[in-house]
Amino acid sequence: MNIDRWLRLDRITVIIAALSIVALALAVGLWLALTREGGEAGRTQRPASQEGSRADAQAVVWVEPEDQTRSGIEVAPAAAAMGTEQLRAYATVLDPVRLTELTNSAAAARAQLTAAQAKLAASKAAVERTKALYRADQNVSLAALQTAQAAYDADEAAVATARAQSEASEAIEQQEFGSELNGQPELSTALTTRRSVLLQVTVPPGVWLATRPASLELQGDAGQRTEARFVSNATHTDPKIQGQSMLYVAPANEWLLPGANVMAVIAGDPRRGVIVPATAVVSWQGRIWTYVKTGAETFRRVAVPQDVPAADGGWIMPDLPAGSPIVVKGAELLLSQELRPLPQSAGGNND
Repeated sequence: MNIDRWLRLDRITVIIAALSIVALALAVGLWLALTREGGEAGRTQRPASQEGSRADAQAVVWVEPEDQTRSGIEVAPAAAAMGTEQLRAYATVLDPVRLTELTNSAAAARAQLTAAQAKLAASKAAVERTKALYRADQNVSLAALQTAQAAYDADEAAVATARAQSEASEAIEQQEFGSELNGQPELSTALTTRRSVLLQVTVPPGVWLATRPASLELQGDAGQRTEARFVSNATHTDPKIQGQSMLYVAPANEWLLPGANVMAVIAGDPRRGVIVPATAVVSWQGRIWTYVKTGAETFRRVAVPQDVPAADGGWIMPDLPAGSPIVVKGAELLLSQELRPLPQSAGGNND
């Protein structure tokens, strides 16, 4: 009995000793890890007052000079340049079927009105002639005079009906496509025969063009480009965009099919700034950015506006002084460095 008890106590003692050794090893390992991390944090972490927010346009990245050379980061002074501001709008190719229906309906109504007017002119001459004969010794009967008068009255009513139908057809066409198409029969013919296409161009919400551009450039997804000319103001806006809308006409081609959505580029005022080449920008969070070198080991990320493209590629940045050192190679590396998790302090507290 005593032996069994001694054996149980001996096993418990062994287990406790083993657990103590494991705990001691873990404590030593944790101390060494914290000491090493604390040392690295002390070498790499910047003062909190200098750390930039990653969503901020003024975020700052630190890279040691030797790391810049090893990573192939290149900096060049930004050159001054002029560009033309561009407004990007949304264009939709309208289906010509509805326009064709309305144009044909209006043409048929006008033809009916012309025929009714011609018939009225004939019946008017007939009734006047019958009246003259009736007054001249009643060479025609009263019944003949009444018949001619009734025919004239009927033709007059037919003209009124045909005129109302013609005006209604033109009004519907104007309500849907504006009045300018009625005054341009050649344009209407080109649209209905699909030699040209009609587009509704809508600018972004909050933008209002006091002067409608006489022309603009249409751009397809595969790099296609063509010019469109102004026709009239649209009679209704695009329900998905809710912006100012206008109608433009462009030559028909295979990438401007009914229902197609393309980009419309409207030229604006000239702008002065510096060129930011395409190799100097990175995309992040739906925008493009570039890095400006602000010190021997610091780079500041700034947003690049996309409304003033450069003639040879890239963009014109109005708010950046000429000669500013921008990163022309290695911007992707700086962005990846910026997005790395921030080092933790030895106490595990980021505050």
